[in-house]
Amino acid sequence: MYISILIINKLKSAVERKAIEKTPTGIKGFDEILFGGLPEGWTVLLSGSSGTGKTIFSVEYLYRGITEFNEPGVFVACEESSDKIKRAVAGFGWDLEALEKEGKLIFIDAAARWITDIGDVSTEYGLGYLLNEIEDAIKSIGAKRVVVDPTSTLLLQFQKAVAVRRGLYKIAGVLESRGCTSIVTVEKPEALGMTTWRDVEDFVLDGVIILYSRAENGKRIREVEVTKMRGEYFLEGRHPFKATSEGLRAFPVPKHEPYAIPGRERVSLGSKTVDGLINGGVLKGDTTLVAGSTGTGKTLLCMQFI
Repeated sequence: MYISILIINKLKSAVERKAIEKTPTGIKGFDEILFGGLPEGWTVLLSGSSGTGKTIFSVEYLYRGITEFNEPGVFVACEESSDKIKRAVAGFGWDLEALEKEGKLIFIDAAARWITDIGDVSTEYGLGYLLNEIEDAIKSIGAKRVVVDPTSTLLLQFQKAVAVRRGLYKIAGVLESRGCTSIVTVEKPEALGMTTWRDVEDFVLDGVIILYSRAENGKRIREVEVTKMRGEYFLEGRHPFKATSEGLRAFPVPKHEPYAIPGRERVSLGSKTVDGLINGGVLKGDTTLVAGSTGTGKTLLCMQFI
């Protein structure tokens, strides 16, 4: 009896956990693909080959966060200087320097650094030293969003996949400990048929977004695909994606999601006591398995539900 109560209490605790809040990216059309945005407090991987728009996507994520949701941001530039990035996105009308002066945006230039140690905090050659700088920047402006672009350059000198994984764990750990919803980018070597630079990054982080760009009939075709968002629903498949004068825009294709999407609304099973164990009932639109040996009441419970 004592063991049964423990199991019930653990089940009840699990189902009563607060639903994951979403952080809107602010990129038109893209939040619909994710049913609201990136899961709050997660670190998500943004992958794509050269020229697919990873940096523009990342900058717009921070810009929209600041201007539309009052969420300060930090951009860690690992390949290009902050000045070059600002010039590259100036055509969209994003005044990043003004946001810096207002104390809502911080650029950290890490492009000239050569990280040789995953944990060292004593010199600029240690990843720990850079992470301390990122933490200080987050605290100084109360940042809620962070971008590291690209991590492949930051961890380029590490030949072993295990070192890359440890480095990514450390980066994600720092960002998540500060309550930031973050994007880290990597190069996608399409010629090798890999998802990411070392083909291990997507196993480490909570979500994976891939940007594509190809030439077709003399036109440039861009697409975006979410391949992983741990425990969350999203529209599967590739969706048209393009750059406009105001920023990026995605065009969700509903046909990629042929099934009903379980919502947060609950449906009673017809038994108050059982409903009480699962936070008010089963999720509307979901399919629930009722299992048990002979005589345990499966049919009776289902009849009550009907």
